[in-house]
Amino acid sequence: MGGSSRKIEVVGVYRFPAPLGLTQGCLGKTLKIAIGGNDGRATMPILTWTDETPLLALPSVEDQWMPALLGQLEKPPRPSPLSTAFGRVTGWTPSTRQAHEIRVTACVVWFALRPSAIAVPQEYLGGTSYKAKIPDEIRAGIDPWFDRLRTWLEVAVDQDTEPGDLGPRSAHSGGLSLCARIDGSVADLASWGGMTAFHDRFEPLNLRRLRLAIREANDERLPESAHLLLRDARAASRRQNTRLAVIDAGTAVELVLSPYNQTGTEHTLGWYVNSSAIRAAAQLPAEMDQTWVKLRNDVIHRNCRPTRKEAQWYLGLATRVVCQLSPLRV
Repeated sequence: MGGSSRKIEVVGVYRFPAPLGLTQGCLGKTLKIAIGGNDGRATMPILTWTDETPLLALPSVEDQWMPALLGQLEKPPRPSPLSTAFGRVTGWTPSTRQAHEIRVTACVVWFALRPSAIAVPQEYLGGTSYKAKIPDEIRAGIDPWFDRLRTWLEVAVDQDTEPGDLGPRSAHSGGLSLCARIDGSVADLASWGGMTAFHDRFEPLNLRRLRLAIREANDERLPESAHLLLRDARAASRRQNTRLAVIDAGTAVELVLSPYNQTGTEHTLGWYVNSSAIRAAAQLPAEMDQTWVKLRNDVIHRNCRPTRKEAQWYLGLATRVVCQLSPLRV
């Protein structure tokens, strides 16, 4: 087994560290992934209906894999009932069978790996046997991959999957479980992981943008800093921290306007907004005026606390400018 050059098919369930809000069009789709240098596929759960109630279910797999995958879902430390193993649908229209709020918490992953990647040689009585394991690069790489994917989702749409006490519902992650087909039979590999995350209401990501987000996560890229700041500003506003929301949103605008500074010296946000040349070149909206600048200055220098409405107005203008000058790849 250890010296063979043929690839071994490895299939398993990956329970996300936090739920992803996706549209119905994402369900059942298979997408290319890359974890720790290993190319693979991730298949999203399918949508099934029991009477008028939608459920997320295990996607279609070969019959030979089914007992092992069902067994993985029942493993401790976080065994999952099949009705919620892949997430929940919390909003739907029975008459049209349309699901509107879908929180996906797991998917099926597929890899083709060298035997040496999943086998640990063990000497016994002068011979050698092999104990199966999850490859280190996949075990160590899958959660950082998910974190990159989650970052792209939070930047692309108004979705907050950061662990924290945001609402009454929680989703449990059992980490990664894999099984391999070796010489015609299916064998379990070790399980790994486990954490709890909380989530709030969300804006779902559609299939086109999910494909783009997975591509960026596969290539180990993250969004530009200005978009990360907007993501943080949205989260701060949601948590009623309006001061931080305004500060982060203003800083995001400074970052995308900085390439227009040809003076060789540092300048303030007010200088950028006041410059007629920069306003014209960047096509700043008329509403982004000294009133907009003053709100951030008052927050920083006078310890003022904006209202939620003021923070949302400020963030809305900042988002328009950042997305116009630094278009998001997702």
